[in-house]
Amino acid sequence: MTQEEIDLVAEAVCKHLEVHKNSFWVEPEKHYNHHREIEQLLSDYKEVKGLFWKAFFGFAIVGTFAAALLGFSILNLSKFLPK
Repeated sequence: MTQEEIDLVAEAVCKHLEVHKNSFWVEPEKHYNHHREIEQLLSDYKEVKGLFWKAFFGFAIVGTFAAALLGFSILNLSKFLPK
C-alpha cells in the first residue's frame, strides 16, 4: 500500500467515526452504574476470599486436633485390649 492509499483509508475511517461517534458512546449514568457493580463484585470477591481462607485454616486446625485425639484414643485403648 502506498502512503496516499493509507492516508485515504485513514481519512475515510476518521470521517466515518466522526459521523457515527454517538453510536459508540455509553450513557454516563449507565457507565457509572457499571463501575459501581464492578466495585461491589470486587468487594464480594474479597469477602468470599477471606471467608474461604478462614474456613480452610479452621478445618485444617480442627482436622489436626481430631487426628491427634484419634491417635491418642487408639494408643490409650490398646491398654485395655487383650494381648
